[in-house]
Amino acid sequence: MLVTLSWGLSYSVIKFALKDYPPIAFRTWCLLLGVVALGIYLIRCRISFKVPKNERFRVFQLSTLNMIFWQIGLMYGVLLLNSGRAAIIGYTMPVWALITSVLIYGARLTWQGVLGVTLALTATLLLGVDEFSSFSAAPMGIIFMLGAAISWGAGTAMTRHSNLTIKNEVLAFWSLVSALLALFILTYSTEYDRWRWPVSTEWLAITYAGVITFSFGYVAWFRVARKLPPVVSSLSIMLVPVVGLFSGNLLIGETLSSFDYVALVLILLAMATVIRPAPRK
Repeated sequence: MLVTLSWGLSYSVIKFALKDYPPIAFRTWCLLLGVVALGIYLIRCRISFKVPKNERFRVFQLSTLNMIFWQIGLMYGVLLLNSGRAAIIGYTMPVWALITSVLIYGARLTWQGVLGVTLALTATLLLGVDEFSSFSAAPMGIIFMLGAAISWGAGTAMTRHSNLTIKNEVLAFWSLVSALLALFILTYSTEYDRWRWPVSTEWLAITYAGVITFSFGYVAWFRVARKLPPVVSSLSIMLVPVVGLFSGNLLIGETLSSFDYVALVLILLAMATVIRPAPRK
């Protein structure tokens, strides 16, 4: 629930901060603060930063899918779309987690999983139709967010099937470092002429994203992703876009349509389908 609240609120925070600040530069600041905060935590708890040699390539793969591609798609997607709708499109992730688990890792297809991801995908399509009819720039935003969701879904399935020995905090730290390096190169090559020192309100957004979204959120997320099946872990945080929608409405005045409410109902039904208690024998 803490991950749900922290990640859900982050969409409104991002939308607010990106009004006048380069998107990739903003995320680079957030990642830098997240790396520093999590690094201090590891040092204080005397947790080793070391990753065994035979696990380093897998950590790089997880970092690329779960962090680098997801962060780049997220930044440009939120910039082009309503932040709440961007959140829901991003959370088609369970669909791609299920497909990856079945095709690559031989997971068994259950009717609960299929029904759950179908409901979630239907919700996304409703919001996608609304975006296409309302905004001329929305198609690119949808493409960015869907690409990010596919990457994150595949990364979630890979995380569950990776027999890593390192702690979740160490996995999160090196994932943040990888994303930081990638986004710094990207912002330097595409946004250098727009670089400037953030103002006070932008620093507040950077601090929230760095400490809460990254340092806390990703440590907790990797714990969930490594312990639960991919479809269950991905659908179990589908309340994030619910928080994203309503926080966008309350905090930055974004409007809600009938499509949004129908989509939220479908997402709640998807969650109930997958994470319901198993029947007693």
